[in-house]
Amino acid sequence: MKFVEKESLDTVRDEQVRVTGHSRLTRRKLLSYLAAGGAATIAGTTLLNQNVGFAEWRGTVTENVYGTIPPIGSFIVDVTAAPYNACGDGATDDTSAIQAAVTAAENGILVIPKPAASYLISSTIELPSNIIVIGIGHASICLKANSNCTMVQLDGKQNVTITGLTLDGNRENQSSDNSNPFDMAESHHAIKLINSRNVTIRGCKLTSASGDGAAVAGQFFVVGEGNVNRQITIVDNEIQNNGRNGISIIHADGVWIKNNEIHGHHAWVSTLGAGIDIEPNRGINPGEQWIVRNVAVENNILHDNNVGGQIIGWANSATTIVEHIAFRSNSIYRNNHRTAPASSKGLLVKEINNSAGGKYSDIVIADNDVYENGFVEGNPVSNTIGIHLDKCNVPLFVRENRISGSGMGIQLHTASYATAQNNHIYRFGNAQGGSGITMYASEWCYLLDNRIHSPTALSNFSRGISITALTLQQVSRNLIVIGNIIGDSSNNMNAAIGMTSNNIGWSVFSGIALDRNVLSGYVHLPVKCTNCSLPAISSVVGKQVLNGIQSHYSVADGEFLPYYSEASMYGPSSERPVTGRYVHMSWFDNTLGKPIWWNGTAWIDAAGTVS
Repeated sequence: MKFVEKESLDTVRDEQVRVTGHSRLTRRKLLSYLAAGGAATIAGTTLLNQNVGFAEWRGTVTENVYGTIPPIGSFIVDVTAAPYNACGDGATDDTSAIQAAVTAAENGILVIPKPAASYLISSTIELPSNIIVIGIGHASICLKANSNCTMVQLDGKQNVTITGLTLDGNRENQSSDNSNPFDMAESHHAIKLINSRNVTIRGCKLTSASGDGAAVAGQFFVVGEGNVNRQITIVDNEIQNNGRNGISIIHADGVWIKNNEIHGHHAWVSTLGAGIDIEPNRGINPGEQWIVRNVAVENNILHDNNVGGQIIGWANSATTIVEHIAFRSNSIYRNNHRTAPASSKGLLVKEINNSAGGKYSDIVIADNDVYENGFVEGNPVSNTIGIHLDKCNVPLFVRENRISGSGMGIQLHTASYATAQNNHIYRFGNAQGGSGITMYASEWCYLLDNRIHSPTALSNFSRGISITALTLQQVSRNLIVIGNIIGDSSNNMNAAIGMTSNNIGWSVFSGIALDRNVLSGYVHLPVKCTNCSLPAISSVVGKQVLNGIQSHYSVADGEFLPYYSEASMYGPSSERPVTGRYVHMSWFDNTLGKPIWWNGTAWIDAAGTVS
């Protein structure tokens, strides 16, 4: 990343350093404060290198380079000095003192020395524009019991840096919490930004707020892009144990979230409790338009939340815009919904859907480590998911991720136009089953060059790739499955690729291309088709339709071979297959009354005897 060069503090002459309302605080004294607090490096670089922006975007995210920021003035205000006299004893209400010091520090630097206990506040501190706020040694500000408010807010402000502070929302002693998703905790955050520009939150600890750790929000009843937050940087923070989400991006254009550790968010409802929540509001009030654009989430550690991260577009909104989102190179692990384990996800992308008239595009999930999400007592719940694309019908790209330790590695649920490519998926499922990749009632999706192997346990539903349409009038069609390597010799699956249709009513399989996949180490069949008939008769209402399926690639034979459906894998000895046989192919011989297997040259039984 390219840092915007600012005037170094070392170039500020002592006579230029003044304190508003009290005796002069020299540059040397400020540096001694910083050194004593273990934050000396802030002085030379971070302090005045304010607001690191998007100097570099990679992949498909739009490149944005922001210009030079006007320098902030050189005077310094200390909240503990006269006439402010903040106590920081954990008992005195310091709200008025801190607000007065903050107001006086506009166009300058506010220093908050580390107190013996913490600075206690009872109402929201409103920051002005053009200010740098420095907490020495993670100086702590704590919200007084039953105050029920956001701690620090920027509304219509610009050029603000907050660094080195601990903001403690004292959640357990507030009267409002998140057990009711409609309560006012939605407005009780550690930090809230509205219509603000060029803001950096760096090296802070945001903890125990009733709402979010950091909410990049907006105002209701807004038309167009009038109050979008812009150029927001959230970097090197610890964000933990807040009542809703760690970070919520609700209305913003240009957000960089990097190198944060975000953990311990366990709200009671499944749509809350995310480490990072990229979620515009629904736009349910007349004239509203909610926008999330140009967001890069990189190199964060997201663990022990309900959901590691989520991108939710609210498909029922005709005015929502979600575009140019990159979720890249993050570690996402041990995220487990305490009250609803099946809702546990490493990363959720939900309702990114253009059908209602909104605008959604350019969303990339790449190079993340996603593991042990949805574990209960050391084992993954069967239907927990590493990466979940739910009700999405725009191009989405999931590539080069490493996924393990969940019921399913990747699930495409009622999805269209999604691509999963070059992902490594292993140690998935449990005794109840699970698939490396599941495509459920999806169409026009691509699975390309993924490596899938080593399920946790073998069961009848242990599959590398599962393609399903299970209820009435569901469709799984136009799915391209090419070049995937599925299975290994040490831990087998019931089927490398399993296809399951509803055999009661009308569900449709069509245009499914299986080509150049390397299928090895399977137990039963390379391709297992349940409630299907091969070859199928097209366009038969009341029956399953399975058209356009190509052959699979057999490593043992080195050629493309046809295959049999599960429904046809039995019969008398006289009807044993003579074409399309492959090593480990199974056949239940009705004449012999037992299953047999093809070993490459002959049919053998379980004891290895030629039959």
